[in-house]
Amino acid sequence: MTRTWILAVAFVAIGALLAGDLASAQGPGRGWGRGRAGMQMGGRRGMGQRRGAGLSRIPAASDVPLTDSEIDALVGMREEEKLARDVYLTLGKKWNAPVFTNISEAESRHMAALAQLLNRYKLVDPVTDTAVGAFTNPKFTVLYDSLVHGGSKSLIDAYKVGALIEELDIADLREAKSGTTREDFLFVYDNLERGSRNHLRAFSAQLRAEGETYEAEHLAQADFDAIAAGDMERGGAQAGRGQRMGRGQGRGRGQGRGRGGW
Repeated sequence: MTRTWILAVAFVAIGALLAGDLASAQGPGRGWGRGRAGMQMGGRRGMGQRRGAGLSRIPAASDVPLTDSEIDALVGMREEEKLARDVYLTLGKKWNAPVFTNISEAESRHMAALAQLLNRYKLVDPVTDTAVGAFTNPKFTVLYDSLVHGGSKSLIDAYKVGALIEELDIADLREAKSGTTREDFLFVYDNLERGSRNHLRAFSAQLRAEGETYEAEHLAQADFDAIAAGDMERGGAQAGRGQRMGRGQGRGRGQGRGRGGW
């Protein structure tokens, strides 16, 4: 996953962009709602997600041996999703911002889907320690420290770290999809990318509510902007509480507890 190394340098490039006072973003409730400063999480409970479209629906394994590139992509994505989860858990505690905690739950489901692929093809799982900040590949340890440091400067910085992680995930998932024709791999990667697009929208909306802009690092700016402006996508979800439009409370982009599937 060569793009992950770019993250360590990315903060130098975006450092000048990270400005603005800390802004509170609160919004009790569940699911997606609409607050007075735009779309915000908060308000009501979600509608509930469709059942039977999660891990149990991953297509059957292929008998064709895996290529080295398929293995490398899968192993790398497994730790990359843990990187996202761990950073969001840490920043969620730092800023008491539920958006990070909520998205970290989705990242845990992403990790589980990738673990299922590793298990079915009898590959060694690089995640040997689930503790926050623990990684087998040392480059992810470096990235974790860098991302947490960058996101600890202000809440705005933390939102930008979230956007950076999600665009990296999208770019790497697209690269992984280009290197395989396996139905099970593509099913998982497609669903993970859908989830990452929704997460990118969440962080982008937080930034817009604070009057901030974001310059893409791993996607074309037009691609990033098109995703950010799009509606939340449904589908590929596990059983649970979903997302709906409702009335939220709080300033700007608040946070609630809607549960996603992927």
